[in-house]
Amino acid sequence: MKKRDELVPVLFSDCRISVGVNEWPKRQTFIDVEELSISSIKYALGDSSKVSVSPDDGHAVFEVLDNGLCISTGLTVILGKRSSGKSYTLDCINEQFENAKYIKQFDLLSTDNLSDQRQFEQTLRTQGDSVAETFLAPFKLVVEDVKGIELFQDEQDVEKYLTALKKAASEAERRDVFAKCSLFQESMFSLKDLTSLEDLINAVDILLHNTEYRDIVSRYLHRNMLFKLAIDLREHYIQERGRILLMQYTNDIVDSIQRELQVRSSNTPIPEIDFYNILLNREKVKKFVDIAKQVKKKRIIKMNNLYIYRIVTKAEPFKGAQTLQRIIKSKMVFSDAFSKYDDEYEYLQMLKKKEDLPSSEYYKFFAHITHEVLNKYGTPASGGERSEYNLLQQLNNASRCDILLLDEPESSFDNIFLKDGVNILLRELSQNIPVVIATHNNTIGASLHPDYLIYTDKEIKNDGEIKYHLYYGYPSSKTLTDLEGNSISSKDVMLDCLEAGEIAYNDRRHSYEILNN
Repeated sequence: MKKRDELVPVLFSDCRISVGVNEWPKRQTFIDVEELSISSIKYALGDSSKVSVSPDDGHAVFEVLDNGLCISTGLTVILGKRSSGKSYTLDCINEQFENAKYIKQFDLLSTDNLSDQRQFEQTLRTQGDSVAETFLAPFKLVVEDVKGIELFQDEQDVEKYLTALKKAASEAERRDVFAKCSLFQESMFSLKDLTSLEDLINAVDILLHNTEYRDIVSRYLHRNMLFKLAIDLREHYIQERGRILLMQYTNDIVDSIQRELQVRSSNTPIPEIDFYNILLNREKVKKFVDIAKQVKKKRIIKMNNLYIYRIVTKAEPFKGAQTLQRIIKSKMVFSDAFSKYDDEYEYLQMLKKKEDLPSSEYYKFFAHITHEVLNKYGTPASGGERSEYNLLQQLNNASRCDILLLDEPESSFDNIFLKDGVNILLRELSQNIPVVIATHNNTIGASLHPDYLIYTDKEIKNDGEIKYHLYYGYPSSKTLTDLEGNSISSKDVMLDCLEAGEIAYNDRRHSYEILNN
């Protein structure tokens, strides 16, 4: 049943229903038609979406407007002449839904190629931001870790320490009473970082409070043992935290005394210096440079396919200072910073000098993330192809809405694209949400095999009042009925609206037969 090009499968029974037969065959074929006739059965059997083996499958109709107009839970097509009320009817339906996707006529058609391209690129960037953020997330953590490192300041501190050390050594034999005090050169306590312990406590809490995967966790970790672990970790944290507070308090006292002694002493004090931290900073910068070079390498991050189009997200080095401005949409000058682009650490220092540049954005200025839509030939999409992609993207996002309304897509796109691209998506969407399309094109109106039809007709009365007549019914039915009980031939509606009348239809069919022969 899911193979579009195959015949629709049906179940037949040799059961003969007669008076007194109370049990029907368990296996039956159900068809979605309004009236029982040979023509309606043939119409239904030509479309697998209208055939099922369960009475619960298929689509139903529901009232959508207060005047009694109904549409299908599947695919409804609105037909009618120009200015007959098709768009007006879509507008009315749209007002009934808070979460409707309404694609109006000409909305996606390109008018100004340059502005359209800019808007298209901006839309792609917006859609690809999550991909870029995922790719750069680990690098962002690295930048956050090294952006506060000042290697020049570290070198100055070492130089200052060595100078003071040599001077203090030369003054060792003539130390005054203040310099001889034990606290004059006392080292401070090194305070322990409890971040890893805090992370461990949080991780245990997650294991304890997670309900979705509790069964899996309990197979390997007994819940009582997790409670004990959580308590032990907290007790250890309290001890460590208390020890740190005492050390901090002691450091504050020692620092206060040292400042008093150094003010009174004529001897040179040796400044505190953390050689381990200085060496660690150097190693961090080395790793940062290695990682930044890897991030800048040209590569394809992600590829997605949508119909004949391929959406490619790439990372590559920035080629100039102007491209940096597009990251934050600012006229900020980056030429001075970009001159250091190949020296990753110095480049970061130049970015830090930009006062108006948030430090949280530094990581975005190392790799240029681009998003591109390629056509079936592998080349960038043209103006018309961009419009096609926009429509496909809009349709793809419509599944999150309660209903999709589409107004005459044939006004902007050719029939091949409509048949091979749009129709498939519309059929798939109509399995989950109601889809309503206004059209006068046979590629959309007939090839889609709609579940329900609406025909609009405008009447201008003698007093100038405009009245819209709405006929609706199943496409397999011979007639459509309006809200007042009037009827109109379904065949006439289809031929007039989609084929420009029966004469024109027969003429085209005759021409095609001649070419075929």
